[in-house]
Amino acid sequence: MHASPPLLPQPLRDDLHLRHDRLRAALEPLGADALILALNTNLIYASGTVMNGWFYLPAEGAPVYFYRRPSNFAAWLPEFETVAVRRPEEIAAHLAAAGRPLPRRLALAGDELPAAEWLRLGTCFPEAELVNGTSAVRGVRAVKAAYEIECMRAGCRQHASVVATFPSFYRRGMTDLDFSIALEHAMRRNGSLGIFRTYGGRMEIFMGSVLAGDNAAAPSVYDFALGGAGMHPTIPIGANRTPLREGQTVMVDLAGNFNGYHSDCSRTYAIGAVPERVREAHNVSIAISEALAREGRSGTPCEALYTLALQLADEAGLAKHFMGYHQQAKFVGHGVGLEINELPVLAARIKGNLESGMILALEPKFVFPGVGPVGVENTYLVTDTGLEKLTLCDEALVTLG
Repeated sequence: MHASPPLLPQPLRDDLHLRHDRLRAALEPLGADALILALNTNLIYASGTVMNGWFYLPAEGAPVYFYRRPSNFAAWLPEFETVAVRRPEEIAAHLAAAGRPLPRRLALAGDELPAAEWLRLGTCFPEAELVNGTSAVRGVRAVKAAYEIECMRAGCRQHASVVATFPSFYRRGMTDLDFSIALEHAMRRNGSLGIFRTYGGRMEIFMGSVLAGDNAAAPSVYDFALGGAGMHPTIPIGANRTPLREGQTVMVDLAGNFNGYHSDCSRTYAIGAVPERVREAHNVSIAISEALAREGRSGTPCEALYTLALQLADEAGLAKHFMGYHQQAKFVGHGVGLEINELPVLAARIKGNLESGMILALEPKFVFPGVGPVGVENTYLVTDTGLEKLTLCDEALVTLG
């Protein structure tokens, strides 16, 4: 017997119509009369799941899911048109046979689409001008619909409940890697799907990072607040077997993915006594987060929140420790959703404004040589009156052991 196809919930299937309308609206400024999505994250946004194929959305008319695998994909979305194909060249042939106009200006997610696939889709529509629709699609995905917000609320609750148990896994004599493995195991046992999707072909990440002592100050090859040296030159990020010693701090930044949508939450722990200035800096991180949450609302410029964070860190005498030490990240927050690093970005020279329905991670962090990192990270929903915190668990600098 063949296994039954996954049953996509009716609220999700209803929400797909809204997503398709939002994507159509994003085509207008591009002057495009159709959009083709081919990458996993965008296919999830358009269909609620991953398929091997292409999602075709005309500016006017119903979308079509052209799929190669799985063979039973048509049963997943019975209310939408699904067409089994072997090659992308069959897309244009099907549209023509159905009497549907072929696009004259076709949008593709060109920032990540392999050049070979871009060129091949171009040959499938030789009369069409190809335009890059990446920014338009990412902009649509940045503002979550009600169904997506409820998914993220649920994921954040589940994430926070696991984070609350993290101190119980510490054992004297552990390294950062030992601690990381124990916490990753706890995340998986409590429902984490394990996979973490990122935007950008040069960004690689696993479940997150556990950074202790001076490893937190290791300059990152990625645009992370704190990177860590990692275990091997081919994966230069995260734990590096630093012993968890008295007088150090350890920051746990493990992202959550419990239902396809990501959540971001960092908590910091002290191994025994740490300098009072370090504890004060941790409290400054919490205060910065609270200030940004009060000021951040629909219409707030993204750059303004970054400027405020820099100002507060400087007023506390902590500017040289903010968002790294030897190498400082130039942002204080980022969008989260189907990918861990979505729009918007809270950074200098970012001209966009917050919108209600965006979901952000705020991560004002500090690094002290010889001690380690401090600070918190939480996931927030943008509303008309401020940022609503979704990852609710203890933020104090807890002493382990």
